[in-house]
Amino acid sequence: MGASRSIIKRIFLYEGAIVAFSGALVGLILGFTICWLQKVYGFVSMGIVGSLVDAYPVEMRFNDFFFTAIVVIIMTLAASYFPAKRAVKF
Repeated sequence: MGASRSIIKRIFLYEGAIVAFSGALVGLILGFTICWLQKVYGFVSMGIVGSLVDAYPVEMRFNDFFFTAIVVIIMTLAASYFPAKRAVKF
């Protein structure tokens, strides 16, 4: 319909970037919230009566969140690259 191959490829890659960044952001916020709730309220207990620690311990580290976000973004962008490449062929 008049779009060049580079524009079609760019559209697919931009859509993949939107999915990657929004998915990473929502996932990190949800993961942080669940970990914080476990740390503060201890929703998931260990089920051991005589234990010193009643609930499963949670430790949140910046590196874990950072590398998880990087891996999610790279994998999603890689997954959007191949459909973009294929769409340009037709």
